[in-house]
Order: sequence, then C-alpha cells, then structure tokens
Amino acid sequence: MIFHKLRIVFSLFILAEESWRLSIKSCSNINKAMKLAEKDKWFQIKAALSKGSLYFLSGENEKALTEYETALKLSQKAGDRQNESKAMVDAGTMLDMNREGKSKRVFQ
Repeated sequence: MIFHKLRIVFSLFILAEESWRLSIKSCSNINKAMKLAEKDKWFQIKAALSKGSLYFLSGENEKALTEYETALKLSQKAGDRQNESKAMVDAGTMLDMNREGKSKRVFQ
C-alpha cells in the first residue's frame, strides 16, 4: 500500500516537472515569435496573453500578472477593447482563484 502511494506521488512529480519544462519551452518559442513580429501590435498583445496563461498554469503568478499587465497596456495603446477586456478578465480570474489582493496593481 505504501509503495503504491509512493509510486503515485512520484508519477505526479514527474508529470509536474514535464509540464514545467514544456511551459518554459513554450514561453521561449513565444518570445522568439514576438521578436519576428515585433511591429504587429495585435500579435504582441496575443503573445503577452498567451505567456500570462502559461505562467498562470505553471503557478508563476507574478510573471503571469506582469504579462497580463503588458497585454492590458498594449491593448489600451492600440485601442483594442476586446483584448483589453481579455487581459482584465484573465488577471482578475487568476487573482480571484488565488485570493491575492493585487488587483489594484492591474486596474490602476
């Protein structure tokens, strides 16, 4: 019984580690794509939102919040109301799920 539980815990650890590696690689690929399309404002916004989601799913909430803020600022500058609201919703969802009192930082 104990061996079975240890095997399950070890398997979950391996899955979590692999997920973290894929997240890091995904962010690296997004960064490369952002450099290639640096003049495309819409793409920059979408890339920041994607990176925010990857960081959020990886448990790196500060990095996620930074990316959501970036997407929010870029959206406001471009007049892109749809992605502006998406950045606010994504940040708010993350903060609500984690019950962190940092929402003033995003919405000021």
